[in-house]
Amino acid sequence: MMANKDDQYHEDDEMEQLDGLDDGSSDSDDTSDDDSSSDDDENQHDTEHSSKAYEVDHLEIKLREDPYSFDKNIEFINALQGITKSNSPTSLERLRKARESFQSLFPLPEFVWVDWLSFEIKVSKTEQDYEYLDSLFEKAINDYISIKISIMYCSYKESIIFSKLSSGTLVIDSFSVPLVANQRDLFEKMIKKNGGDISEASKLWRRYIAFEKIVLSNLSDAKECAQSIKYINSLYLRLLSSTVVDLIDCFAEFKEWEHSKEIDDDYIEGIVEKSIQEVDARDPYEQAIATTDKQAAFPKWREYIEFEKKQTDNVRLTVAVYERAIKMYYSSIELWQGYLEYAQTNVSSVSQDILVNIHSRAVRNVYWSGDIWAGYMRVLERHSQSSETIHAVFERGLVAGLSSLQDCLVLYNALLDYQWRLVRAKSQKASTGKTIVDEQDIQSLQAIYQRACDYFAPLDAAILLDCQLYWANFQLESLGQWSEYVPTMETVLTYSFTQYLVWAQYIANTLIHATKEDARQLYQKAVLSVQDNAGKIWQDWLNFERQFGTLSQYEEALKQYHTATMKYLQQQQQHQTREQKGKPKAAKGKGQDKGAKANAAKEKPKRDRKRKSKKDDDGDDQDKANETNGNGKGGDVAMQVDKKPEQQQQEQEQEQEEEDKRKSKKIKTTNDDGGEKEICSIFVSSLPFETKEEEIQQLFGKYGEIKSIRLIRDKRGKSKGICFIDYSNTAEAKKSLELNGHMIDKFSLRVEYSKNNPPSVTKSTTTTTTNDDSSKIDYNNIEEKTVFINNLSPKITNELLEEYFTKNGILFSSVRVKNNKGARPFAYVDLVDKENLEKALSLNQKYFMGKSINVYVSKPPGSKSNNNSSSNSVDNSNSNPTTTSDVQFRKPTLLIPRGMLNKKK
Repeated sequence: MMANKDDQYHEDDEMEQLDGLDDGSSDSDDTSDDDSSSDDDENQHDTEHSSKAYEVDHLEIKLREDPYSFDKNIEFINALQGITKSNSPTSLERLRKARESFQSLFPLPEFVWVDWLSFEIKVSKTEQDYEYLDSLFEKAINDYISIKISIMYCSYKESIIFSKLSSGTLVIDSFSVPLVANQRDLFEKMIKKNGGDISEASKLWRRYIAFEKIVLSNLSDAKECAQSIKYINSLYLRLLSSTVVDLIDCFAEFKEWEHSKEIDDDYIEGIVEKSIQEVDARDPYEQAIATTDKQAAFPKWREYIEFEKKQTDNVRLTVAVYERAIKMYYSSIELWQGYLEYAQTNVSSVSQDILVNIHSRAVRNVYWSGDIWAGYMRVLERHSQSSETIHAVFERGLVAGLSSLQDCLVLYNALLDYQWRLVRAKSQKASTGKTIVDEQDIQSLQAIYQRACDYFAPLDAAILLDCQLYWANFQLESLGQWSEYVPTMETVLTYSFTQYLVWAQYIANTLIHATKEDARQLYQKAVLSVQDNAGKIWQDWLNFERQFGTLSQYEEALKQYHTATMKYLQQQQQHQTREQKGKPKAAKGKGQDKGAKANAAKEKPKRDRKRKSKKDDDGDDQDKANETNGNGKGGDVAMQVDKKPEQQQQEQEQEQEEEDKRKSKKIKTTNDDGGEKEICSIFVSSLPFETKEEEIQQLFGKYGEIKSIRLIRDKRGKSKGICFIDYSNTAEAKKSLELNGHMIDKFSLRVEYSKNNPPSVTKSTTTTTTNDDSSKIDYNNIEEKTVFINNLSPKITNELLEEYFTKNGILFSSVRVKNNKGARPFAYVDLVDKENLEKALSLNQKYFMGKSINVYVSKPPGSKSNNNSSSNSVDNSNSNPTTTSDVQFRKPTLLIPRGMLNKKK
């Protein structure tokens, strides 16, 4: 009877690969036979595997270059599996080390664990192998919620019990036999971890009940049998009280159970009815995520999660839905952040151990986020973990592959904050309210700060400045160390002496903690050093002397200010004179013909326009300076010593605008009958760069007839990740907008109407130029979706900037880099929406290719006048029709930076 039930038990298709470890011994015998084969067979085997071995070595080298590449790890392990068929100890150990290294970096997806565990079950022979396999299963169930792996674990342990039963080394004569009790504990552990998965949890329950039925079949004592029957009925009750999708089938199975009559029918039916109501409420969401492909299902998962969050009486099911979603989208930082926030909010329902486990998995999945690492450190601190553990997490995060220096700064700040909380916890308060800190503790804080400075110094000056200013304020406000604050600020000023904010902070604190004379001396140094806001520092000093100084001190400050102002104006006048010498004389006389005027206008260099603009600016400065000199007061100082980055931006953008208006042609798409064409074109962005036209056709073709697909490529033929699609009518184009947010290989598509409605690339479709205002190019960035970038590396290219924006998750429609030899490079980037504009602006002062780049909203100066505007338009009366491929849908780029036009040859 035992043998029959054992065979029936192992007919489950899912666990077929785990049945009977005895097969492993027979494999071992076969291996022994193979080992005794002839030398010729071994040579043939080596020849067959030589190419695979070469591939493995090549992949291993590539993996060493990029150990954090998920795909390269998968490729390397798959290649190793191909040459490990012989089960030689050396090859097995190499494969194990590769998998262990992979698992130390990432929580492995279910399919990777299933392959690994199945392989280890087959090759395990010794007690040491089984201990290693147990440790692997424990790691696997901690990575993700997985019913499949849980059943594998339980089935593997069952096979050991049944093997001993078959050999006679184990007799189940009691309900509480140790091996059986251990197996129950394992099932209970798996149920607690995976029971909230309403789609598959019933499989685990049924496996558990089937195991108990086999135990019952081996009992002979009536008392022991009664206890076993009672326990099986309790398992059925727990199953029918759970929220599982196949509850009706489970109920039918229970009714067929011969001892089911021992439970009152009305009672059990009431439980089942309530559970079915819970399942029905979730059925639409389960159907939505089951019938949609992985990429398109992501929004459905979000809706499901929000639904479960509103069901406040069952945190377990919400956690289970999060876990199921993360199992599919394990690299989604949005999911992980939402999960961590939810778990933190419901910490009373979610144990601290589970919270630590969630964070530990999060940092291994989205290892590039400094915020996730910092949150992990705080959770460990709240969980009273040792200082060594928290410092070890910091070290792991620092080398994990953070996406930006800003993330590194977040991590350093988290460590410094943690250390400061430790210091405060054991320090005493003085009568003044300041914390009295031991010298050793101060040195520990100083060490963290110094390490941060050493880290950022060669990489990003702006972040280094933030660190030093933070530390200076920390010394002053938290530690009360004015004597240490002063040398820190002096160090900062050695390389940031031109920045107004540094001087302003230093002087403000000096006024509080030192004397007025000390502040006066700092003002005297600051007015000679500040460049980014020279007028403001002069105004601050004059206001200081008006409030705290004597008459002679105030007049001395005014005298120095007037001297500096006159010197600045003289320099401007000299510069103006030098430009005048290079200006060609204009032809005079009433008889000058129009042709000569036109030729003279063509020969007039563009620097005249800049000189005129600068002359206007100088005139404004002169007027303001005269106003100040005239009233004798220092209240409103308006002197400018150096140009701000925003002014440099406007100068370059002014030249860009002039070039655009000169070259642009306003376009409008027309039908053959001259009427306006209906909107039937869509614009798709955020496509994976390897996407082909055929794949786009397959995805979008289900919404209607596609007339043409225009996949935009760069000069090397590489896709830019954007395309235009023309449908045959508006209804089809509108319907295709449903694909907005559709996921393709972790890329979320953005689908919208094409703003310029670019026509299909066909012979019958043409475009003509017109003066219709609706088709004007957005010269002035009215929509505010264009950014201007300068201070770029001389080696910058369109491709490198596109790659940088893509890496930071920013969606764009166009990148235009101008990098002429001998000129300062700059670029314009058109973003797809305001959200991505904000992301782009967050890159301001970030380190890129050795430069701290400046990123601003593009603000080109407005048109001079209506006449000028009209003069820049193109006479379209004689223009020839052009094909769609010739039409410019975006702003033309400036070929020569404005600054180059002023250089003397």
